[in-house]
Amino acid sequence: MKGANSINIEGGQLPFSFGMAALTKFCEAHGLSLSEFSSIGENMPPRYILSLVWHGLQDGARKERKDFSMTLDDIGDLIDENPAMLQEAMDMIATGRIVTGK
Repeated sequence: MKGANSINIEGGQLPFSFGMAALTKFCEAHGLSLSEFSSIGENMPPRYILSLVWHGLQDGARKERKDFSMTLDDIGDLIDENPAMLQEAMDMIATGRIVTGK
């Protein structure tokens, strides 16, 4: 199994992975089909944005066999502290671009 990518946060990095496992869990959590997910685009509710990042961080921790106990509020706080983190995560989700900082 391929390891997770890293996403930069204030004071370090966290493992991040948004592959099929994370996508499946996100869609199931929000009752979305793959085609509905594909059409969300710029009309995405803020809660979905936090959830996308949460699922990517949760799956990154799973791949790296690390504990993960963050909440959606924790993700919001991380983004407030480091807005560039959101763009980095969304770029990885949208393009599948691998960002490594290991």
